[in-house]
Amino acid sequence: MAIQLSTGLRAAMLTDFGLERMMRFGHIRIYSGVQPVSANAEASGDLLAIVSTDGVMPQPGSTAGGLLMQMGEYGDRLVKRGNWVLKGVSTGYAGWWRFVEAGYMTQGYDANRPKIDGTVGESLQIGNLQITPQTQEVIDDFLLYFPPSEV
Repeated sequence: MAIQLSTGLRAAMLTDFGLERMMRFGHIRIYSGVQPVSANAEASGDLLAIVSTDGVMPQPGSTAGGLLMQMGEYGDRLVKRGNWVLKGVSTGYAGWWRFVEAGYMTQGYDANRPKIDGTVGESLQIGNLQITPQTQEVIDDFLLYFPPSEV
């Protein structure tokens, strides 16, 4: 028999005891090119933009501008909480994103640190894939989804 998770455990894994808690006050880094084969790999492509709360650029040792998520309506997803803003830092076409935890600014790259990768246009929706240092855009939608185990 396959392993099945209760709704309560999935909700806990998404929020207080898991994903939301691990990623709390982190930020999203948007890169050009193709997403690496694993979130354990170093980032590839050029860093084009950073998504943070109210567009506050993350600083080492500070939670200012850190992103927050909350449980979605059906208890099987996390959605953005607050005003998420993309701010461009260089010029190029967005290809993929990496959500890094709050300690990323002080710890730097480590395969074992919490990270989530995705393709721009799937979980993270942005209006224009062409980004410049002048780009500033409110993120309307961000969704992380855990499909239910029951059929």
